[in-house]
Amino acid sequence: MKKIMLIDEFKLVNYAGGIEQVVCGFANDFVRRGYDVTLVSLDREKGVPFFPLDERVSFINLCYDIGGLYFTPAYFWSKLKKEFVRLLYGPGLISKGKKVRDPKKEYYYNEFERRLALVFAKDMPDIILTSSATSTAIVMNILHNKFSAPPVDKNILYRDNVSYAVRNVKKPMIVTMCHINVSNAIRNATPIQIHAWKESACVSVLMQSYVEQMKRIGISSVYWMPNAVNQVFFDRRADLSVCHHKIVCVGRIEEHQKRPHLLIQAFGKIAKRYPEWSLHLYGEQSNVHYVNRLKKLADEYQVSDRVIFEGPSNAIVDHLQEADIFAFPSSFEGFGIALTEAMAVGLPAIGYHSCDAVNELIIDGENGFLCDDGVDDFANKLAMLMDSQALRIQMGEQARQSMQIYSPQRIWDRWESLLNSLIATH
Repeated sequence: MKKIMLIDEFKLVNYAGGIEQVVCGFANDFVRRGYDVTLVSLDREKGVPFFPLDERVSFINLCYDIGGLYFTPAYFWSKLKKEFVRLLYGPGLISKGKKVRDPKKEYYYNEFERRLALVFAKDMPDIILTSSATSTAIVMNILHNKFSAPPVDKNILYRDNVSYAVRNVKKPMIVTMCHINVSNAIRNATPIQIHAWKESACVSVLMQSYVEQMKRIGISSVYWMPNAVNQVFFDRRADLSVCHHKIVCVGRIEEHQKRPHLLIQAFGKIAKRYPEWSLHLYGEQSNVHYVNRLKKLADEYQVSDRVIFEGPSNAIVDHLQEADIFAFPSSFEGFGIALTEAMAVGLPAIGYHSCDAVNELIIDGENGFLCDDGVDDFANKLAMLMDSQALRIQMGEQARQSMQIYSPQRIWDRWESLLNSLIATH
């Protein structure tokens, strides 16, 4: 039985993010296929992943399950040092155009590496899938420093209780998943991250157009692997024959990527013409300052009673069923899971031409609309769909059909085929 380890450096516990949904879905499917699957993260919060896990999947929270106390005096000292650095260089930690070292983040990654090495010492997997190039770099550093060189004295224990006796073990195959927009990933990549991509057995990217972007920087083994999109049974599809007068947007309430302020402005511009319609925003609201700004913006357009901040939900499909239009004003996306889920339910979608991934998933004029940058065109396209139930039904059905190529069975089959082909040459 092949042992697969999924490593997610990001938050998994009680967090409904797109990456987290993907890794949990992968773990569940592959354990059902007979693989031994372990999911690893370092979460400061106790609990379990937001998305359900098959009981046969092993979940290791590095913060609590191995390596001792995380919240040591060194941790609190790193927090104090970070506050001092913030006072000197501002919240962005920028000095002379360069990022200043973040003491708290350094502590986190040092602990991540130390604790993950202990996991490897207990049980080395055959295949490692990482959620980012940073995770890959950490894994490669552990394997190089602690599991490579022949021992000088087998009786001596390596620091952190990783024994010399486990060195020279067979190295696992590493696949790096790039879950974000590739142009942004490359623009912000460090030399260490680029090296991690190059040394991976394969880098998976979410859209076909991203493959060539990766290859242009010298990554030879790149594979197009879209996210799995749950297909919706007939009785759970949006019933557009009934007008609910609801526009829905799903995504964390965040200013620079998700940009719900543009949607509120677009809705506000036409709201008087459609007094029965309302806008519902689902997603994490941790940025209280920005949420308050959005509420003030809705008040300025006199739609505060019709813009509803619903918060996060683990029953999104139920809410999408009761909607008529899905609006997605993101500036960039790696794939857009929320968008694809809404389209799979059978909702027509609106997004921006300039947003990667969105401009491939939405086929303008067929399963939704792509808009020019700004607010006016978004408002016009909203109005076109609000005016025509027949158009909503037509585009909604096209949206549902266009998502069938991303069915979980097809995507997990693609993953298994890819892993088998990589193993054969590893």
